[in-house]
Amino acid sequence: MTARNARLRAALLVIALDLGACALGLSEIVFSPAPRPQQGMGLVYVFRPDAAAALMSAPVVRIDGKTVIALRAAEYTAIHLPAGRHTASLEPEGFPANSPARDLEFVVESGQVGALALGFMRGPLERGGTTIPSKQGKMTIPPGASPTTTEGPFAWEYVPAIEASPLYPELRQRRYRPATSPEYAPR
Repeated sequence: MTARNARLRAALLVIALDLGACALGLSEIVFSPAPRPQQGMGLVYVFRPDAAAALMSAPVVRIDGKTVIALRAAEYTAIHLPAGRHTASLEPEGFPANSPARDLEFVVESGQVGALALGFMRGPLERGGTTIPSKQGKMTIPPGASPTTTEGPFAWEYVPAIEASPLYPELRQRRYRPATSPEYAPR
């Protein structure tokens, strides 16, 4: 291969990657913090931390049983919730209907800015209670070995103070999409 062919292939690869990023909307990301919560309320960002995983999947997020958004990779939404205990879940899929992740209970404090991160599980090593083959026989990952709870391919993590978290820069790389339910529309 000549040097000219190598440069041409590299240029075509850069163009293809750029077009792929445009198709996903990744080249137009502008993070805009949501308004601070009012007294008695908390602000919760809901996002997917891994933009590359499960690109075609858009699980439907529910908070306290109410639909919030079909969350695609590289997206986030922001909702204001009353202070107190809440439950995050995903709409069941398939037949019979199975939840793509276990429900997660979390507590929102008045004035708090937190986040719900919906991660995609890449493999069995990330799931507690899984038996996998190894050279020495079978190895079991004990339940509870993973810091997140999992049932399906996704897992929730609640970060109560997102602005002080290492995940905050990652959230800032997501594209905003408003919540689809009137209950969670920006105020």
